[in-house]
Amino acid sequence: MNGIATSPSGQAAVTPLEDFLHRFTVCAGGLLEEIEPQVYDLLLPEMQEPLRLTVDPEALPEHPKAQLLAFGSAVLDDLLARARSMGRVVTAYVQDVNLAPHGLEQRLNREFAVPEGVTLHVNGTAPRHVTHSVFWFKVTYMSDSKEEALFTVGLDRYYGRQVKYLTEVMAGGRLVEQRVLAVPDAPPIPLDETYVIARSRLLRTLSADANIRSGELQARLSSQRARLRSYYEDLKEELTERREKLLMKEEDPAPIDGRLAALRREEALRIEELDKQSILRAELRLVNVLHIKIPRLFLAVRAAAAPKMRLQTPKSMTLTWDPLTDHFDAAECPTCKSPTYEFVTVERNQLGCYNCSRHA
Repeated sequence: MNGIATSPSGQAAVTPLEDFLHRFTVCAGGLLEEIEPQVYDLLLPEMQEPLRLTVDPEALPEHPKAQLLAFGSAVLDDLLARARSMGRVVTAYVQDVNLAPHGLEQRLNREFAVPEGVTLHVNGTAPRHVTHSVFWFKVTYMSDSKEEALFTVGLDRYYGRQVKYLTEVMAGGRLVEQRVLAVPDAPPIPLDETYVIARSRLLRTLSADANIRSGELQARLSSQRARLRSYYEDLKEELTERREKLLMKEEDPAPIDGRLAALRREEALRIEELDKQSILRAELRLVNVLHIKIPRLFLAVRAAAAPKMRLQTPKSMTLTWDPLTDHFDAAECPTCKSPTYEFVTVERNQLGCYNCSRHA
């Protein structure tokens, strides 16, 4: 479940406590609904019922069950403790990279496809540190047993794209604690937005993993359910035979009837317990965050077209070359901002990507 904070007015929180409450809800994967100004219902994944909170003491008479969220209050201390337990944050740097690759313009025109008659030219380059964030999530699966699994999601916070090579970077002994290169940072996507992206990427993986686990759980409990029913059927059959013998002897079968009724209730209770165990629940918690700043080469690129083409080329595009992969990153389409390695001519003689041409 992604964290969601809603407000009838649609406006951002106006006090520090409300701002903290909104951010905490998103990070904790909960739901927050503003009932009226400064009165909220908070529902976290482990809660059965929402908790009503208010930052306005004057709202308490109208909401007697609400708890006051104020500095020094027990409820705020609890939320702050939860926020601190969500994870630890560390920042590291990668410095041993080549920021002067040979034949950059030739490689640029080799890696990107452009319409015939168009050439890409590099007008200038500048190195920047790109922040990458690695999120460690602990997932606890609960059903008839309890299992824990650890998942990592690494994101490039300049483009908001998931990257796979960060595991190798962390394992290769290339991280240092201090900045060595005098290179400025590229503007990163805000951390809270990055967390939401990472969580959504993880949920795709968890969906497949949960489906597999749920299938295994259903198969296991189905077998247990069949054995349980067979066990009780044997007991009931034995009691039924004894009841028939009592009837043949014209004796009172009431004691046997009572035991049969008790047996049926016990069977129903055991089956109900198995049915409850057949529901797979998952709790997701952020454990750690590692920010890795990796130098990348930013290029100001101009697309030049033959005069007869009358192509409306952008004055300049920003492309990036990643020294860790020794390749250019997918460019943002000048028209729709989608990642692409192929530029085509779209409507009004502009450059765009293949998806733009399909919808033209």
